[in-house]
Amino acid sequence: MVSSKESRVWSGFFSGVFRIAVLLMVTFVGSGIATAATTHYISKSLGSNTNSGTTKTTPWASLPGMASCNSNCASYTPGAGDSFILYGGDTWGASDLGIEWQWGGTSGSPIYVGVDQTWWNSSVCGSSAWCRPIFNAGHAACAQASDDFINVYTNANYTTFDNIEFTGQDGGGSYVYVSSPNIEVKNMYMHGWATGTNNSVGGVYGAGTIDGSSFHDSVIDGSDTNKNFFNGVYMEFPLVYNVYIRYVVSGFLGNFNILHDNVVENPVISCCGDHANSLFNFGPYSGNTIIMYNNVVRHTTGCSGCVNMWYDGNTGVSSSLVSYGFNNVLFDFNPSNIMISGGHPAGPWGTYHWFNNTIECGTDTNLIGAACFGNGETGNTLTVKSTNDHAISSVNGSTGCSINGGACSSVTTDLLQSLSTANGQGYTSSQTYAFSPTSGSNATVGTGTNNQALCTTISAINPAAGSACQSDTTYAVAYNTTNHTVTPARTPNARPSSGVWDIGAYQYGGTTGGPNPPTNLTAVVQ
Repeated sequence: MVSSKESRVWSGFFSGVFRIAVLLMVTFVGSGIATAATTHYISKSLGSNTNSGTTKTTPWASLPGMASCNSNCASYTPGAGDSFILYGGDTWGASDLGIEWQWGGTSGSPIYVGVDQTWWNSSVCGSSAWCRPIFNAGHAACAQASDDFINVYTNANYTTFDNIEFTGQDGGGSYVYVSSPNIEVKNMYMHGWATGTNNSVGGVYGAGTIDGSSFHDSVIDGSDTNKNFFNGVYMEFPLVYNVYIRYVVSGFLGNFNILHDNVVENPVISCCGDHANSLFNFGPYSGNTIIMYNNVVRHTTGCSGCVNMWYDGNTGVSSSLVSYGFNNVLFDFNPSNIMISGGHPAGPWGTYHWFNNTIECGTDTNLIGAACFGNGETGNTLTVKSTNDHAISSVNGSTGCSINGGACSSVTTDLLQSLSTANGQGYTSSQTYAFSPTSGSNATVGTGTNNQALCTTISAINPAAGSACQSDTTYAVAYNTTNHTVTPARTPNARPSSGVWDIGAYQYGGTTGGPNPPTNLTAVVQ
């Protein structure tokens, strides 16, 4: 359909007869003619929904889908390529929330809901730097959307949500609920929730058909809460990466295909009786493959019986399941449920390739023995192949891998060190990068197996994971507690394409594992 603006432009160029012919052509073409994408500006402090919303000086007060959206805001239908820019530093409250987002873009023209970092409220952010817009319900019930701050409907394909601070959840919902494919959620800061009545909520909640959706480069931090409620990423998501999660009941709880470069620390005991977990992957979101790499799980000692890292823990039995885990670092945790394969029902649970991980089998003062990872449930049949894994335990030996009290299916160049032996060579939990080599003469250096063949196999499944396989750990992300962002924690060293690899998550490169983190970054246990 031709807009009034387009008609005025055309009228200056075409005579009446020719203009009629063109309009007839448009009628025949119908929906094949697309209207131009539009940018709208949204400011709670400056805006009015009677404005046009199309300039920074005439913003709307509400975002489409908000409970408070009316007048021109309510009459506008978002379309492919549109952008909705939220004024940095402004706060939208319970009467504005939740947002019922039900419009989608296309693969080439997604809708963007986010920010312009040159546009902010200086009375909130200061005059020199942008800060995030804020959704804050003030621990009151949201006006709509079942207390979810953003509820993304099933028809809202191809939308990106970017750079929003969420706080003040009253405990009845999640911050972002995704039930549509191809949704990208990124650069978020989620905190400040209240205690609820159950833990069936999370910072990001995925459910239904959400193929192509991702959550990344974000922080979920419960340090300013009662530390007894909420999950990080809940139910299911195809891809999650570069996320820092702490002080939640479960960091990851549900079905995921690929998890990489995430930190989970300090899980808490639930207010409501739920089991706490750091990274509990029930099974693949889709297909039969899980890939988890470059993750860090640490500081779980305050949570007795917590799951630390579990592959295929709660999905249907299937011999076709194949999982890969590499470059993960696990340390300083309650010595149980450390790195587990296979789920609760007895039966076949597929094949697990664990290689080049570094695992402390408990805490410095409470370590278990040789069999600290790999253990499946009694009655399960599964294949666990462990290569180049470095385990720090209470004893020295060749492997820390076992299944159901027996040997893992295959063990190749694993290294099991007692804590005293590891400490004597410089491997400690207090290093900037825990249990990394400090010298070319360390036991992990130049003593492993080349796993390039596994990287090639992984590349065929996911090229990014295959590329990461050819380097050592990134040590996930570091958390800047000043602006609540994440940055890469460590520059990885490449592993040789031929010749021996090092054992463990690190490839010694003549340093202690890369540069120190920038200032204002923290992993402090509170």
